[in-house]
Amino acid sequence: MKRFTAIIIICLILTVFIKTDLDASPMQEITGEVTLIGDNVIRIQDNSGQVHNLYAVQSKLKDVSTGYRVQATEKDGKLNSIEVIGVPVVAKPTVIIKKTLIIN
Repeated sequence: MKRFTAIIIICLILTVFIKTDLDASPMQEITGEVTLIGDNVIRIQDNSGQVHNLYAVQSKLKDVSTGYRVQATEKDGKLNSIEVIGVPVVAKPTVIIKKTLIIN
């Protein structure tokens, strides 16, 4: 009887202190600007200014570049999907004149 009581008490303690939620973080949607693309990492700054660093495979990043506005979904810090919703406006070309001074 003591063994049975001890097992029940241990089970109650474990259920109180151990979280058994298998799906701890739901998918999160992020809309913002891509500020960095690195080796299997993308950094997106959302509309509120919060920065999200996400792990991503290169095949998902092939059509994205820094400055693009994207809508992405992530779960547990990993990029699930990404869609380009805007590209940066191309600036007018600036003419730079380079002069070389040769002294003899």
